[in-house]
Amino acid sequence: MSPMSPRTLRPRASGWSPDSLPNLALWLDASQAASVTLNGSTVSEWRDRRAAVTAKMTQATAAQQPAWVASSKNGLGGINFSANRIVNASGLASLDQPTTYFTVFQAPTTAGSWAFFDGSVTRQHVFGNAQTEFRMFAGSTLGPVAIVGSVWYAAVLVYNGASSQLRLNTKTATTGNPGANAVSGLLIGSANGVRGDVNEFGVVSRAVTDAEANRLLDYMAKKWAIALT
Repeated sequence: MSPMSPRTLRPRASGWSPDSLPNLALWLDASQAASVTLNGSTVSEWRDRRAAVTAKMTQATAAQQPAWVASSKNGLGGINFSANRIVNASGLASLDQPTTYFTVFQAPTTAGSWAFFDGSVTRQHVFGNAQTEFRMFAGSTLGPVAIVGSVWYAAVLVYNGASSQLRLNTKTATTGNPGANAVSGLLIGSANGVRGDVNEFGVVSRAVTDAEANRLLDYMAKKWAIALT
């Protein structure tokens, strides 16, 4: 029997990706190794996967560079942000609310407080005072929402004042008001660190619709082998 055609073996494209979203300001995707610059085994630059977009995360200080993980989740690449791993955005303007983030991340693998992303000038922030909680902040706090340490999450977070929404591995939104801050000086990690891998991270400079949030969750869950509830 002749071998099966590689075209036959290749998964069929869904026809949809985050690039279909209007106002997509940043799209970091560690499954695209060409978008990552390594300094040995650590990451000095993580660029938007779209070649025409100049936005990127950079870290010139070797001691604060996150670690490259060649096979992080579902056989795809990831970036490990342990303690004191801080990566700063460039080419990304200050964003007033509403703002949407979508991301695939591993909840902290060790106990204690943690921080995911923040603005170093004006703040939209995700953090937890414990390994098992997730909070949105933009001057106030939405949460905590319970998470499980070391578990993988596909998340869609809409910062939109009193109409803000949080989705973690579910299409059912938790709503509340984390405050009205804009974000500028965006960074991933902090002195406390994410303490897990971050494999995809995007920013949309508007509030996505419920239908768009669901498409993002379906896209991330299928790509990274994450179960939605």
